[in-house]
Amino acid sequence: KKKPAKSCYVLELSVGPGGSRWAETHAYTNVEHLRVWLEAFCRNRSGPSPMHGASAYHAIGYGATLAIWTIRGGEVTAYVDLHPYLRAKLPDGTVLEMGDRASVARVAEARAADEDWAWFDDVILELRWTEVAAMLERLVPPLLAIGERMTVKNPWADAPRGRRVATCLRSEIAFGSYDHESGEDLEQPFEIA
Repeated sequence: KKKPAKSCYVLELSVGPGGSRWAETHAYTNVEHLRVWLEAFCRNRSGPSPMHGASAYHAIGYGATLAIWTIRGGEVTAYVDLHPYLRAKLPDGTVLEMGDRASVARVAEARAADEDWAWFDDVILELRWTEVAAMLERLVPPLLAIGERMTVKNPWADAPRGRRVATCLRSEIAFGSYDHESGEDLEQPFEIA
């Protein structure tokens, strides 16, 4: 007997191949778990030493995919791009709206030109979580549970050029947090009852 397809949310933080290598997915059924991971991202203190400004570096310097996918019944039904809900306070006090792709590109070009990577350590990222949470579709049972995996259909990954979204979310997802580059599970900063 075929098991029913499950539902969950997936937070994706990734950069496509060709530059910096970074790809994390966080698959949960409680939006609060996504919020905690996003707060950690916004603290901008993750990444291999001495590169502590990894979040800002990837978001600004590489135009990272920062998104929440809603999976209902094994198929991606919604995609929320987080860039319009993020702002970066730059070291000089300037506020950069991350949804303004042209302005972000100009800052990225300036950073690449002077190669001052430590600059990213002092960027403060802020997320308007209430607006993001309001946009998320409700999940429908059955929900993905601890220890479970499922096959996923993602029409955004395979859409025609122009509608396609750069993503590491392909055909299978497991409950929890996973680093696709190292192939390791990530330790979650909360407990699940």
